[in-house]
Amino acid sequence: MTMLTLQIDERDSLIAQLKRELDTCNNKYVEVQISTANLEKRLHNADNEIAALTELKKSKSLQLDNQERVQRDTDGRLQTAQAALKKLELEHAKLQANHHQLKKEFHLVRIS
Repeated sequence: MTMLTLQIDERDSLIAQLKRELDTCNNKYVEVQISTANLEKRLHNADNEIAALTELKKSKSLQLDNQERVQRDTDGRLQTAQAALKKLELEHAKLQANHHQLKKEFHLVRIS
């Protein structure tokens, strides 16, 4: 074997090794692309879920605001009704006292 043949064989061996390494790198690159695509899908899904949860939170917040408003309105109406009831009770007590006074006077008039 001549020196030139030996150099050609080494070169061919090196080229074959470099091709194998290139194939390995290409395969790893494809794997990385697939992983990246999967991660991007997961990120997109997570973004959508965050958006949905944010909307749900806004909706729940609005519901709570509405419930609080209704509760305040109801409390106000209840206080107004209680005040009106107290007035009616006082009026009733006055009328009863008046009634008893009139009964006494009537009884006195009947006696005399």
